[in-house]
Amino acid sequence: MAGTSQEIAPLPTPVATIEFGSSKYFATLWRLTRMELYKIRRRRYTIITGSIILGLLVLGLLIFGFYVFAQAQQPPSAFATQVCTSGNAVGNFTCTTPNYSQAQLVLMKQTSMQNMAAQLGLPGSLGLLFAILEGTVFLAIVLLGPLSGTEYTLGTVRLLFTRGPTRLQCVIAKLIASLITLAVFFILAIVIWTGLGMLLYALSGVPYSYTFGLFHAANAGQTVNATLLTGLIVLIFWFAFSTVAFFFGTLARSTAAAIGVAFGWYVFEGIVSTILALLSQLISSGPLHDLFQQIPTYLLSSNFSALIQNRANDTGGNNPATITDLHALLVIGGYFVILIGGSLLLTRRRDVTN
Repeated sequence: MAGTSQEIAPLPTPVATIEFGSSKYFATLWRLTRMELYKIRRRRYTIITGSIILGLLVLGLLIFGFYVFAQAQQPPSAFATQVCTSGNAVGNFTCTTPNYSQAQLVLMKQTSMQNMAAQLGLPGSLGLLFAILEGTVFLAIVLLGPLSGTEYTLGTVRLLFTRGPTRLQCVIAKLIASLITLAVFFILAIVIWTGLGMLLYALSGVPYSYTFGLFHAANAGQTVNATLLTGLIVLIFWFAFSTVAFFFGTLARSTAAAIGVAFGWYVFEGIVSTILALLSQLISSGPLHDLFQQIPTYLLSSNFSALIQNRANDTGGNNPATITDLHALLVIGGYFVILIGGSLLLTRRRDVTN
């Protein structure tokens, strides 16, 4: 309207200076990794799943600890070993309990309790923990399965791939974040497991000095190194199946596919190994026998189990695996190239606007 004056509001002044990070490749990759770690840490699914897994580990150790306590309350006569002799018929065994003296029975109980207590103290507790984690590697699929599929399910992949960093940087950051997450989870599990095991150790009635008695043995360094290396192998084992979930989540653009197909892969390997072992026993020689024995040597789980078994053999506690370390490392490396390379190739060539 004529004759009226309007005041123009002044432009807002910036309250803080915006600082841009370095545009170098690895600096950008590290910022993306921190972003992925933030999303993993704040995601309710991760918190609930990780808490359940750690809770099951604690529950299992508590059950074992109280079993050791119940055994410690048994009289020495309960630890008497039987002597079995074969009869005339195949599979016919006769077992009898010799008349042990009281001193022999007490020694048998002490030996048995020391063996059980060794699983609650260092480094035996770590060996038991790594054995449990090896058998529950499918939990890595549950823990990190949604890492790639969630972006496609929610549609945030379009925003992620149009904000400056390359697609390969985004994928690599997710993989690095998953490995860091598993490493933190393993460290947390080791701390909780070791601390609780030391508390439950007293229930065995064995003096605490036995806990660290192994460290005074001649092969102490070799045992500790083999145990720690086993833990590293199990960590990579978990990461391997998380990459399986990552690949199928990227391929199918779905979290359900990431978890479902990866878990089916894990179950399928176990079924195939069992069936081929039975077939190789039925066909004791010939090309088919050799084929049935060779196929499991190219399965992901079999090669990781061979690496772990060979580490146990380093301390004289087991027989070496039929799969050599070099063969296992080459096969595992091939799986990583296919799974990670396939995820990178799919991500780079995919149209995410649809």
